Amino acid sequence: MCDRGCRRTGRSRRLPTSPHWTRTQRLNYWQPRLEAPREGSTTWIAFLGGIPAGFANNEPPKEDAAPWEGVPKGCGWLFHIHLAPEFRGRGVGRALFEHSMAAFAAAGLREAVLWVYEANEASRGFYEHMGWKPDGARVERPLAWVGRDGAPGEATLAMVRYRGKTGA
Repeated sequence: MCDRGCRRTGRSRRLPTSPHWTRTQRLNYWQPRLEAPREGSTTWIAFLGGIPAGFANNEPPKEDAAPWEGVPKGCGWLFHIHLAPEFRGRGVGRALFEHSMAAFAAAGLREAVLWVYEANEASRGFYEHMGWKPDGARVERPLAWVGRDGAPGEATLAMVRYRGKTGA
């Protein structure tokens, strides 16, 4: 997948889609993260037919981490893995996940974690298919947004942490 290879961080004019954000909102959120990543982070962007299909992002643990960013000592942190809906089920997620795990293994990390919304059954199923399991950590994350119609919204969503082997 990924045109038979993922590319490391680079500039992209098109980003994975979200049904809740406008194109401008997606660009405002993702473009700075992809163009100027945090020191120590690595991002892979998957392309299919020259079109960005998704990306994965490994981050170093944060000193001032929010509860939903907690990373156990000695673990890698898969901070983001996103696919555009039209590219799901084509092996792109697996390829990105495997690139991420290989990077952790090359850094000598035997395990890694990620946080996922508890209600996101599709993603949780994917992580479990990849051999990962919830490790018991669960937090409530407050969210605020401005919708496509300009109206503000708020919610608190539960997140669970998954943990798995990197292959090291």
